[in-house]
Amino acid sequence: MNKPTPSFVRPFLYAYNRIQANESLRPIQYEDRAKALLVERLGREGSLPVAAFSHGAVGIVADHTHYVEGFALMLHMRQGTAIALRPNTLGRTRIAYEAAPDIIDLSNEEDRRRAPILAALLDRIIQREGGPSGLDVALVTALPAGLGISYFASLTVALLSCCDTLLQSDGGDVAIRAHRLLQEALGVTISRVFTSVAVLRGEAPFILVDARNGDHIDVAFADTTRPGFALFDASPRSMVDVKAMRTRSELAISATQELAEKGFKGLTSLRNLEHRDLERALELASRKYRPTIRHLVSSNRNVQKLVTAIRKADWQLFGAVLKISQASSTNDWTTGKDVSDKALETAERMSIEGIYGMVQTGECGMLLVAGRPYSLPAYLDTVRSGHDEDDIHALII
Repeated sequence: MNKPTPSFVRPFLYAYNRIQANESLRPIQYEDRAKALLVERLGREGSLPVAAFSHGAVGIVADHTHYVEGFALMLHMRQGTAIALRPNTLGRTRIAYEAAPDIIDLSNEEDRRRAPILAALLDRIIQREGGPSGLDVALVTALPAGLGISYFASLTVALLSCCDTLLQSDGGDVAIRAHRLLQEALGVTISRVFTSVAVLRGEAPFILVDARNGDHIDVAFADTTRPGFALFDASPRSMVDVKAMRTRSELAISATQELAEKGFKGLTSLRNLEHRDLERALELASRKYRPTIRHLVSSNRNVQKLVTAIRKADWQLFGAVLKISQASSTNDWTTGKDVSDKALETAERMSIEGIYGMVQTGECGMLLVAGRPYSLPAYLDTVRSGHDEDDIHALII
């Protein structure tokens, strides 16, 4: 006769089963799914498809590097994006999304408006890389669009890598080319951090990246019991707001120019403004620029604090810095309003149950939550309540 499961064990088994259910595919499995999707949706005619995969990455504190060439801390994801391609004889490009039942035909203007960034990327690749005028494309991704630039960085790297295979060409550094393509497709200046990480195939969870040149190092830590991470998004806006990015970029440039004129002679980037100089800079700056300066300089400093916490395996400190970063986004930046208040309040309330901290990522409504692995399923279940399942994205990384 089997003994009943002790009551104190059940929550751990439940959490373990939830985590296992979210187990991600290997890269080759993503690629096989993309190839199968292409044949299933777009038919068997033509040559065999080629495929490529790119891992996703979450900016723990990274979005400030769109506006200042500072340092970013990224979290590697097992999940990612796969693209499958083959030329067709139709002279037009068709796209099959795993998440949508219908086909997008880029010769149709209404269809192009449904996938404007992917359409712009494909246009540029066909023109610049010498691709065929007609392509069949299949897209399989486990990444939520609320990751913002990080989502599109993974997509662009997979797409460009796939085109290189299809055309049997080597056009040079994929990360640099992908950064240029994505920047042109969006029509706004973006950080090179995200494509630099999207080309990596390593397994190190934490990656420190220099936005100035794309150089990166893995952040090592001695303790094997690293925290788990989850993503939650209940925002109605889950796409990049290009207009808002331009406005923030203009503020950063104007703030830097003003400081250079008012006492920080030779200052060309807020990256070069040491944290110890922040109070003086805020005194000299016009009132409208103070929140921008405070947020960007503090974000760069918070990356250093997070790296220190990781190397010490001090996850309570790590969570505290996440909360400080989130407070900066809420008080000094224009993105904090997109995050679910309930998600923030629940994370704060569940600190005693193993939730260390939370921070917005992607400049949309996505929240990254850090905690003990077995506390995350309960957290996600709590914040899900009251939301329509179709309106939220929740994922354990």
